[in-house]
Amino acid sequence: MSRSVNTPSNAVVACYVEYVAEEDDAGESWDDFLAFVRVLVKERYPSFKDADYWFGQEEHVVLTNDHGAVVVCGYGNVASISLVPFAPGWNENHPLAVAWCKQVARNFAENVNRLAGGLRRIGVMSNGESVYTRAS
Repeated sequence: MSRSVNTPSNAVVACYVEYVAEEDDAGESWDDFLAFVRVLVKERYPSFKDADYWFGQEEHVVLTNDHGAVVVCGYGNVASISLVPFAPGWNENHPLAVAWCKQVARNFAENVNRLAGGLRRIGVMSNGESVYTRAS
């Protein structure tokens, strides 16, 4: 059975972007992509600070603030950039964190899609592979 790029189950918004690694230096290209995501989000939301840890095995937390975390997952040539509620010292469903993420979700998605060439997931095939189209 095939699979698709992961998105956190508690994500308030998830954006999908095409990621194409150079054949020679895939590791460095991925690091450059993560740096790009950090700059992209912090330009619009300066309260985010750099982070570098994992939720599970596939969800890479690259930014956090007092209310949310930006999580990047990659598989094949697609990456998901998600905003999840996160309140340090509290659980992930803290009402203020959830409310803040919902409040910024639309602008977060528009910003990522506009600047990173977003994709829109239109379905999942029976074998688990997702199908995307360009976001407009």
